[in-house]
This record gives sequence, C-alpha cells and structure tokens, in this order.
Amino acid sequence: MPLSAASYRDEQRRETFAAGSVRVPADQPLGLLAVAMLDPESADSLLAWNFFPGMLQRTEYIEGYTIAPLADRMLAGDLDLRREFEARLAADPSCAADGNARLAWFYAPYYDECYLLYPIGREFR
Repeated sequence: MPLSAASYRDEQRRETFAAGSVRVPADQPLGLLAVAMLDPESADSLLAWNFFPGMLQRTEYIEGYTIAPLADRMLAGDLDLRREFEARLAADPSCAADGNARLAWFYAPYYDECYLLYPIGREFR
C-alpha cells in the first residue's frame, strides 16, 4: 500500500512538547480555520497538502552485511537474547525461513517510533 495522508497513526498519549513548540488555541477568530488546517482528517489539512512529507518516509533501513555480524555477536554475548530469538523462530516459521525477517528482528528495537506519527498534537482537557 502506498503511503499517503491516510497512513498516519491516530493514538492518544501524553506528550511533553519541546521548548519553542507552538500552541494554537481554537477559541480565536480564525480558530475554525486552524482546526481545518491542523486536523489530519480534514480535506484541506496541511497533511493533505503534503506539508509533512517526512512522516510518510521511512529513511532508516538495515543492510544485511552490516547487521548479520552484529547479530552474531549479540547472540554469542547474551544467552537470554539467544533464547528469545530461538523462541521467535520456533513460534513463527515464516520468520525462520526468511533471512531478512530474522535480521530485521535484531533491528526492530531501534526503528524510528515517530514514523507515521502526525507531528501535530491535539490538546484534550
């Protein structure tokens, strides 16, 4: 499926915004315009007009030739990790049969958690 504005993740969570973040209150003369522009589901939102292309692009990836030796060292140095990996292979035959999936398992904890996360927060009171 190609990535689009419909691909964003909609989740509620507590977030502390960095210094310099902007808060746009809706109770102002152009508040409805702000809502229309910032709400990701709005037909004319900034997301629909592709103002946030970075959230729709995964710029990180792994190369097998770099992660394979690292995975070997990780397995050799951590028996708990080896047991967890072997349990994964036993539970998922498709992962066991796919070398790329096995290597991706080692990289999974490092994936960008902000991928497909809409960079605008909504405040609930």
